[in-house]
Amino acid sequence: TSDSYQSAWDKALKDCNKTGGIECEVAIMTSSSSAPDRKLWGAIAYDPVTGERGVSWSSHTQKEAFNAAIQACGKAECQAAGFQSKYAAMAKDSGKNLKMGYSNKNMKEAEQEALKACKKAFKVKSCEIVIEGMSEENIFQRR
Repeated sequence: TSDSYQSAWDKALKDCNKTGGIECEVAIMTSSSSAPDRKLWGAIAYDPVTGERGVSWSSHTQKEAFNAAIQACGKAECQAAGFQSKYAAMAKDSGKNLKMGYSNKNMKEAEQEALKACKKAFKVKSCEIVIEGMSEENIFQRR
């Protein structure tokens, strides 16, 4: 038994990798005190040159979500990231550098995390959110 979802998550991935699993992913979590919690994947993709965007949600694997977002974006140059958190946002600096932010609480927090990561990584004073999405719903917003 695990004390938390996080420790159960970590153990499931460790056990999968230990037995020879390739690209192991957690798909469902449960405990004796709660209902099962399935963890679907979402992905967002953005081309910093053209501004093209793509999104996917409710995928069963990270690869499936990633490929769907890239296809929706329409270009091989699109940069994509898959996520199992409920909310994700991608921020861009004044150039073509991108960073992600994630949250299980709300989109505002995901945006704040993306902006913070962008500013820190690229040592700039400002970044802008260029795309956001959710892992289990069709929520896609352009900036």
